[in-house]
Amino acid sequence: MKTSNFSSNRPHRLHSGFTLLEMVLVVFIMGTLATVSLTFIENEDAQWRYDESINKMKMIREAVVKVRDYNNEERLSGFVFDNGVLPPLPSPSSVLQVKPLIEKDDSWSKNTVTSVEWEDYGLQIPTYKNDTSTFPLTGSEFNLFKGYRNHYLPSSSLDSDEEFLDAWGLPFGIANTTNTYQFSLENNYATGVNKIEGFTTPLNYEVSPDDWSIPIEQLRFSIENKTSAGIDVANYQIALLIYLNTKDSSNKWKTYYFNPILPSTIGIDATELFGPGGNSITWKQNKNPITSFSRIPVGRHIVAIFSESPPDGTTTLPNTIKDNTQILISARSSIPTIKFVIE
Repeated sequence: MKTSNFSSNRPHRLHSGFTLLEMVLVVFIMGTLATVSLTFIENEDAQWRYDESINKMKMIREAVVKVRDYNNEERLSGFVFDNGVLPPLPSPSSVLQVKPLIEKDDSWSKNTVTSVEWEDYGLQIPTYKNDTSTFPLTGSEFNLFKGYRNHYLPSSSLDSDEEFLDAWGLPFGIANTTNTYQFSLENNYATGVNKIEGFTTPLNYEVSPDDWSIPIEQLRFSIENKTSAGIDVANYQIALLIYLNTKDSSNKWKTYYFNPILPSTIGIDATELFGPGGNSITWKQNKNPITSFSRIPVGRHIVAIFSESPPDGTTTLPNTIKDNTQILISARSSIPTIKFVIE
């Protein structure tokens, strides 16, 4: 009797595809990966915008005043170096808050009262000034190149509309107090769609008084006598002339001065020091003693020593210059002694 075995000859049917559970798991994993990728991309974009905005804030700071070393010497540049003042601010409604660092805007327009404009960069003749008269210091040795020149911010950093904005396309916050120029990255990166994890506070930069000026009482002067007789310093006056680019022509040059005071004359081949470490100085402006809050902007200034000094209460001006020099003021370095040699 023959027996058939169908089980050994019947082909097996193979099942393919995903179960419902497997499909749900795959969809979940893909959704998680997509969310992580989008979050990473958003944070990368926000971080790039933040870093770019920080770099632009550094550019603002260097446009106001920049100090760099070159061949072991300091090189100064920027708005304050050229103009002796902090950049003016346009009206609060202006979108271009840093426009004075790009070009002259409405806040630089001609003054309707005095019809005097902000001066462009060029040769300026220093002027001694008291409260009643002026005394121009003519001669090439006194001339300074000062004034406004365009694009303290690089033109390559401006957009097609000649604007200087943060990486989110918004203006930087700018504030100017008496001696401080403050600017900030607004809260664009810490809230809403621009949010960066870990950043919750607006970033603030500033150019402080110690960055762009020094107290006048830090200046030191020496007078060396190379004549054949003693010098009566009571007949001398030392004046510091500083250029300030303003609309008011009567205040474009500020004069500080002091009369050297000694118990006796400066002897032959002798030197006397005035200021820190030497004889005391009483600085004056318009015949009035000034306070210690007066500051000198960074830059190049004129110092001259006169053989006659106008007595307080008179309108006469010094008419004989015995010596003069140009000084370079840097806010971050020690101030050298300004030397005069009377021969």
